[in-house]
Amino acid sequence: MSALLVKRLGAKRSIIILEKSIYADLLRNTDVDVTVSPTQASLGEILRHIRYGDVVNAQEIYHGKAEALEIIAHGTKKSSRVVGKTLGEIDFPRGVSVGAIVRGEGDQAVVMMAEPDMTVVDDDHLILFVPNKKMIPRIEELFAVDVGFF
Repeated sequence: MSALLVKRLGAKRSIIILEKSIYADLLRNTDVDVTVSPTQASLGEILRHIRYGDVVNAQEIYHGKAEALEIIAHGTKKSSRVVGKTLGEIDFPRGVSVGAIVRGEGDQAVVMMAEPDMTVVDDDHLILFVPNKKMIPRIEELFAVDVGFF
């Protein structure tokens, strides 16, 4: 209630820490900008460590039915199934979408909204939305580099 009140009083942003994730549904169509669940944040850290490939971030969404992943593309055209290809050429599982590509590091990082004609280069961070967690092994396999890369 306090987050809704501060928005009405003129605050530019409001953030709520929720102890029970079920409350997030109640806040879906309100003026609250961000809801954070300590449980979900911890789960994201655990997911990041159990995923194969270079997964930098993993977050469950839609009550654990789907995931958002930040995964790094490594390799060359010869050693990778994604590097050197356009997003439209990559054989993503049906329903998986790329939201953005982050290219570069630190202050030099550039966030680009994904377009089918964008070419993936080595060390790009791809933000993926995976609608079904059963697709995760296929994504991990897609981003794995051939043994000859090392």
